[in-house]
Amino acid sequence: MEFIDQELVQSSLSLKLKKRARLELLCLSAMVIVLTLTGIVLDFELLGNIATFTLAHEDWELDEIFMFILWSGMAGCIYAIRRMQDIWHLNQEIASLAFIDPVTHLPNRILALERLSQILARAERMQSQVAVMFLDFDNFKFINDTYGHIEGDNLIRVVGQRLRTILRKGDTVGRLGGDEFVLVVEYLDEQELLKAINRIQTLQTEAIKLDSHELNIAFSVGIAVYPKDGNNPSELLKASDIAMYKAKQAGKGQLQFYTQSMGEKLMERYELEAGLKTACHNQELFLEYQPQLCTESQRITGYEALVRWRRNGITIPPLSFIQVAEETGLIQSIGDWIFTQALEEAKTFVEEGQILAINVSPCQFSQPGFVNNILKRLTQSDFPPDMLELEITESALVQDESQAMARLMELRKLGVQVAIDDFGTGYSSLGRLRYLAVTRIKIDRLFINTLCESDIDQNMVKAMIALADNLGMDVIAEGVETAEQSDLLRTLGCNLIQGYFFSRPVPAAKLNALKTRYYTDVSVTKSAARS
Repeated sequence: MEFIDQELVQSSLSLKLKKRARLELLCLSAMVIVLTLTGIVLDFELLGNIATFTLAHEDWELDEIFMFILWSGMAGCIYAIRRMQDIWHLNQEIASLAFIDPVTHLPNRILALERLSQILARAERMQSQVAVMFLDFDNFKFINDTYGHIEGDNLIRVVGQRLRTILRKGDTVGRLGGDEFVLVVEYLDEQELLKAINRIQTLQTEAIKLDSHELNIAFSVGIAVYPKDGNNPSELLKASDIAMYKAKQAGKGQLQFYTQSMGEKLMERYELEAGLKTACHNQELFLEYQPQLCTESQRITGYEALVRWRRNGITIPPLSFIQVAEETGLIQSIGDWIFTQALEEAKTFVEEGQILAINVSPCQFSQPGFVNNILKRLTQSDFPPDMLELEITESALVQDESQAMARLMELRKLGVQVAIDDFGTGYSSLGRLRYLAVTRIKIDRLFINTLCESDIDQNMVKAMIALADNLGMDVIAEGVETAEQSDLLRTLGCNLIQGYFFSRPVPAAKLNALKTRYYTDVSVTKSAARS
């Protein structure tokens, strides 16, 4: 085994043992010196007395006994020295396994935090500052999937070595696990820290050779500073992790210092995530439905089901908790609940010729059993497939284009209608759109907000309507809030509209009041909607 630098694994225990060993060696040496000096002062003739005693008792075979003791002592000394060497090598191996990362040969999480504790203690005495940097690769999963785990480990090792090279000897670079590193830099003024940061950022511009390929690795870095952001390793590591998460949100290759507001937002997110896990079980989720109308006939053509969350009497904005649900995977269970609840409730108000629109997240749509799950729920609720419309964003369609197209075809074979939600804000592609089994596009509210004031938005909406018409698709505008927007959309050729101007989302029990305002007893076809 390749032995490691002893200074690298200086834990508190090892320092304590070394201190005790030095003290015991000093005491034993002092004892030997004192006994030797005492013998000299007292003129104690040890060898002479032993010789006299031996001659007086030759029949006791004392010569052989003393020789045995002498040789045993010498053998014992040699044995003790050899065993001490073995113990030293064994301790080296134990230290390597316990404290050193096997891939990078850098301190692992345990030793890195131990080193951080020592540096913080020194910084407190020296009145210096310490920067704790949490570094995470931005595209490591892609590299692992493309080149394999062996090359992924090679990349981690090379980056770890380069990080160790660009920092000073007294600084610490440790691997926390996976593609995460921690860097600890002690400094007296900001210029020292800025130099270290610049060297780290420059590292991203240096190509790394893997197999026969050269890669430019990007990583996000979060920085927490002692004593401003924390007084112990756990606080500083947590703060730097929060800052790193914020850096990732800003894009690839970014660096972010920790702020107090980051911690508050993360705490809010944790509370939101914890609450979401029990929201379905505690019956805190409920559905509201927003009507969709044909402005020419003033008939309700359908309803969009929208999930709401009321927690402790406070309604949580959907934009807040839907994103958390998608990032944590909770959207799967929430989505299943929405389908079950909406299909059951809709039977009381959705009439023939109308549709029930339900949003589908990219995470749900990418599941292998997605289509079978839809069929199962339609069968269980006895809901007509042609009265169900799934609203899918463009981002869900580009993750695996061939698979997405196959799923859309399966849904259309079942009779389920499909709409592209938030059209115009995602990965719009005319080449892709002409092959997708889509029945409707929804113009995003982004283009509706300033429709009456912006010629550009008017031209874009007009182009979308013409595109949908040429492809044989229906088109609906969402986010309509004024009569002026409604009239202009009708003039541009968009007669299907959804928004606050007609109705806010309301519970199923209150939809009957809307039926007295708008006709709901006839079917509205595409041709009628555009008439």
